Amino acid sequence: MEWILLAVFAGFSNGAFALPMKFTTGWNWENTWGAFIFWGFIVYPALLGALTVPGLTAVFREAGAANLRTIFMFGFLWGIGSICFGLGIRYLGIGLAFSLNIGVTIAIGSLLPLFLEETVTADEKSIKMVIAGVATIVTGVFISGYGAFLRGREQHLPVTKEVNGVKSPAGRLWVSGILLCLAAGIMSPMLQFAFMHGGSIIGAAAGRGVSETIASNAVWVVALSGGFAANIFYVVKLLFRNRSWSLYRIRDAGRYHMLAMLMGLFWVVTIACYGMAVSNLGALGLSVGWAIFNSVGIITANLLGLFTKEWQGVSKRTYTAVGLGLTVLVLGTCLVAAS
Repeated sequence: MEWILLAVFAGFSNGAFALPMKFTTGWNWENTWGAFIFWGFIVYPALLGALTVPGLTAVFREAGAANLRTIFMFGFLWGIGSICFGLGIRYLGIGLAFSLNIGVTIAIGSLLPLFLEETVTADEKSIKMVIAGVATIVTGVFISGYGAFLRGREQHLPVTKEVNGVKSPAGRLWVSGILLCLAAGIMSPMLQFAFMHGGSIIGAAAGRGVSETIASNAVWVVALSGGFAANIFYVVKLLFRNRSWSLYRIRDAGRYHMLAMLMGLFWVVTIACYGMAVSNLGALGLSVGWAIFNSVGIITANLLGLFTKEWQGVSKRTYTAVGLGLTVLVLGTCLVAAS
């Protein structure tokens, strides 16, 4: 039960880690994201790995360059997925983009591990319960996405940003947005696969007396560096294109850097707790952990949106859609946890 609760806590941190972005109002998105990925994808994971896995560099050497490259590439693909998601929002708006991305992410990341050799020995009833829970969660994601769409329409939020002079997600822009979000949903579970291929690192660390629960921290050092490599190219491109390098030196920059560091801390706690949880959830740990991790993250993000008055002034119909979506998400999470 404690490992289920740890997965829930990881999901809570996942839904809350971006909250400090609301307060970096003097920076562009690329300024905040660039500072965040430096701390969250490079500095904190490296510190976590070095402090919890003795002889980290020796562990990496023993794991082998080929295995490290595989984990890095899965992390890199996950990083590309996050960029695709950001671009998809530009074309489709947050509601539809979020529902497409997270729905596909949960389905792939939770169901594919069921076909691996390690999980086929799990109880058939439990596997069916996981599948039912994932289907319920995906349904809840789409209902929540519909609620976000209604909110944007009622609050007159821009459904899209102007792209090449076009202000509506019609024609090719609409199709491009859907394809980008589907691509993001397919690539986002690559972080899950990076962890799945981290057995060589975990085994090398375990050979040095490190428990498998803690050894998972070494996997994130490699996987997240791949995500950093993918993200930093896009961030630097925006910094040059928007000439926003100078914003790192504005009056409030020190406070914004602290907020970005806080985001990074939330994120590394998120990923460390997730790794420890799935390492102890048994044969269905990867499927159960991923579903709980993402569904609780969505629930947390929506609740934080309510508390920070993002949904102020919307109709009863929209609140009903949000409430129904969250209820279905909770039901699906409970089904998965019960498995």
